[in-house]
Amino acid sequence: SNPEQSTDPHQQMEYEELQKFINSTLEKLPVRRRQIFEMHRLEGRKYVEIATQLSLSVKTVEAEMTKALRALREEVETYIHMK
Repeated sequence: SNPEQSTDPHQQMEYEELQKFINSTLEKLPVRRRQIFEMHRLEGRKYVEIATQLSLSVKTVEAEMTKALRALREEVETYIHMK
């Protein structure tokens, strides 16, 4: 294969498909859980910042992140097995 072609269209399609799948999983999460996940993962905020901003305890933020990640992991495993 040609090393110049780093992104083959099939791989790109798989990636976009997985991205859609992840987004639909996030949409199914409870609003607060999704908000916490996005603040941490997309905005790079620390748990303490998120807790302060949402008037929650850091423990709650941690628990919500754990549940969000678990949900994503389960959905991705399901996605992989469907292939």
